[in-house]
Amino acid sequence: MAELRGIPCIEIQDVEPTRKGMAVTRSAGSPMTSLAFLQQAITAHATMAAEKLRRHGLVASHMTVFFHTNVFNNTPRDSSSRTAKLSPPSNSTMALVQTALRCAQKAWKGNRERNGFAYTKAGVMLDDLVPEELAPVDLFAHEQAKSA
Repeated sequence: MAELRGIPCIEIQDVEPTRKGMAVTRSAGSPMTSLAFLQQAITAHATMAAEKLRRHGLVASHMTVFFHTNVFNNTPRDSSSRTAKLSPPSNSTMALVQTALRCAQKAWKGNRERNGFAYTKAGVMLDDLVPEELAPVDLFAHEQAKSA
């Protein structure tokens, strides 16, 4: 009855919605013209993404790595990306960096040293985020670790 008279009986608590995705992207200070330079940037992005996931108590199920050239100048243009499933979902720096590097290598076109493109932006996007305590568990992970 008190609520009908405008007196709150139960305090409303703000609940922050769970993120569904997150990204770590940066524009490069100088163009990335080799796979090695791109991999350095992607490693840094994946490391920051893992830290962000842990800070929010989340794990990711999918990762997308992308890189592209500057669309505002007259150099050859390219945009590449690759998506991978993280199974089991993870927030481990090692797992995210390994997956990101594998994606970057698969998305890279042509010669490892120089492919004719000057990439100016790269990033890592994480999707299908779930709270760490609700993430599916790999039942065989413990056995694989023991046998390794």
